[in-house]
Amino acid sequence: MKAHVGVDSQSKVIHSVVVTPANTADCKVMDQLLLGHETRVYGDQAYKSQGELIRARAPKAKDFTNRQCKWKHFIDEAIRRRIERSRASARGWSTRSE
Repeated sequence: MKAHVGVDSQSKVIHSVVVTPANTADCKVMDQLLLGHETRVYGDQAYKSQGELIRARAPKAKDFTNRQCKWKHFIDEAIRRRIERSRASARGWSTRSE
């Protein structure tokens, strides 16, 4: 059994609860947790592919769900490019002292 809980991040009040069997994917209950007036949506990696649903149910909400970085020791390509770009810019700005 799993309990999925929608909580207001400012007041810490629970506004929605969905209970499912343990074999139900977390992303299947996302639409039942959103009320529509949210401004931010937080969640773990299980909710990462729900951007369209968040925009449809809560148009003013920003998606702050965790993104998957590694999967079986492979890094997601978009994240790898972002990491490499960050490293390259840091190397480009480094100076040598003689």
